[in-house]
Amino acid sequence: CQKCVRTGDIQNVGVTAYHHTFFEMLGNFSFGDYFKREAITWAWEFLTDPKWLGLEADRLSATVYVDDDEAYDIWRNEIKLPADRVRRDNEDENFWPAGAPSNGPDGVCGPCSEIFYHPPGGHQEVEIWNLVFTQFNRVGSPPDNLRPLPKQNIDTGMGLERTAAVLQGVQSNFEIDILKPLCYAAADILDVKYEFNNPHGRPIRRVADHARAATFAIHEGVQPGSEKEAYVVRQLLRRALLEGYLLGTHEPFVHQL
Repeated sequence: CQKCVRTGDIQNVGVTAYHHTFFEMLGNFSFGDYFKREAITWAWEFLTDPKWLGLEADRLSATVYVDDDEAYDIWRNEIKLPADRVRRDNEDENFWPAGAPSNGPDGVCGPCSEIFYHPPGGHQEVEIWNLVFTQFNRVGSPPDNLRPLPKQNIDTGMGLERTAAVLQGVQSNFEIDILKPLCYAAADILDVKYEFNNPHGRPIRRVADHARAATFAIHEGVQPGSEKEAYVVRQLLRRALLEGYLLGTHEPFVHQL
């Protein structure tokens, strides 16, 4: 399980159901051993088999890169997903790095296949697993700039918090059993009432998220500072303090979380 800190879309934290500055990423990897067939088959087994996650197969769909007939055929002919639940997408959606064939960067890259869960009640689909098929070396601008690698590799990522939300039947990562109590604790410290959809919901979720991210970063040896990764931690703490300040708490409080 890989600990990840990401701040490029920090403005979405607390607003959407699934954005965080800190999250944990599950994954499996292969360097020249197994490839698409095994990666897709084993992912499907892990998601749907009752002895593992046991998700309803009818609630899952997949996407593949527009030119990746191999992955498409595996989903259709071996996994038996209906055609309306396997979608082909362009390089911005189903290639890693996104847009690499046209826009770079040079280096190892490949198509990917994303797996989505469709929750009951018509709620928005959730991407829970991305299977990346690292099979090319990009060299220069198109055309003919994708050179096959000597060995085909697998690199997958499955969001732990998103998967927990699916398994626990909640509509947001902030409602799962490890994050909801943190939101309530932040609300208690700030002396406000927390409900997901009330006016204080967004800032409370941001406080909880940023405090969690800073805690894990400090645990890994990154102290708040004025340069590079240290400055990221400093900014996370500042943002958490600002949200609390705007809710009426003018004394230090993040350490209580």
